[in-house]
Amino acid sequence: MQTGLHSASKEPLMKGVGRRLQAARIVAQGAYYSTLVLRDGASVSAARLLEAQARTNPTNSALMFEERHYNYADLNRRCNRVAGSLRALNAQPGDVLALWMDNRPEYLFAVLGANKLGVVTSLVNSQLRRAQLLHAVRRSAWM
Repeated sequence: MQTGLHSASKEPLMKGVGRRLQAARIVAQGAYYSTLVLRDGASVSAARLLEAQARTNPTNSALMFEERHYNYADLNRRCNRVAGSLRALNAQPGDVLALWMDNRPEYLFAVLGANKLGVVTSLVNSQLRRAQLLHAVRRSAWM
């Protein structure tokens, strides 16, 4: 005979299982794609995947945010601008860019633009202030 306590204790365990499974699937996909090697022998990166989509499907929708829409060609062009700006600042592969920004399209432009150069993006929580923010930025730099 099952008691009410047993049934009740099971409920919190099962709550949110769908979200956790979805998150686990996304992590597994990321791990899979991070180990892929393209036919030309180069590793897969988010920037390379974006460039491939911009070549094959330039007018397809890539990003929608509020009332703004970006196709793959637009997204790639904007990411190239960020990459060019970072290159002008002498950014090198392996350098770390601390990115402190709210969620908006420019966030993705910065991450993918940095990725095009092999620059690692350290995503800093935009809710941090003062000492916590300073600590996060300091920890983002190569020491």
